[in-house]
Amino acid sequence: SENITALFTVLINHLLAAYHSQENIEKESHYQQELKLLRLQMQNTLTEEHSISKHATQLCISNSHFQHLYSQLFGISFQNDLIRMRIKYAEVLLQTTDLSIEQIAEACGYSNCVHFFRQFKQIEGTTPAKYRNAIPSPENLIPSK
Repeated sequence: SENITALFTVLINHLLAAYHSQENIEKESHYQQELKLLRLQMQNTLTEEHSISKHATQLCISNSHFQHLYSQLFGISFQNDLIRMRIKYAEVLLQTTDLSIEQIAEACGYSNCVHFFRQFKQIEGTTPAKYRNAIPSPENLIPSK
């Protein structure tokens, strides 16, 4: 009788643990979808303000939980991911437009050009101007006869 009671207790505890585990998976799945949508939105609105507290509030979670979920899902911190998005967009603009460096910085969401220069150089290893100058001009891409 005692053994049966102990076995039922263990069984009930395992069932409760599995139930709570399933709830956590469903919550995380919901957050994963929300974070993927958020990341896509960020990529399309780099000039807008993006902060951990703003986005954590949107998801109704704490700042630290937001940062943990974001890093876990994307393998990079929120802040570093945002910086990389901005720099990658700057690269595209440097390659495809003749906008000034200051205009590109602004288009990428930077209000301070010096801050843009520092982050660009830290990630790319060169300044935005040197990066642009290293891009082959279209006339150099045409094969000579």
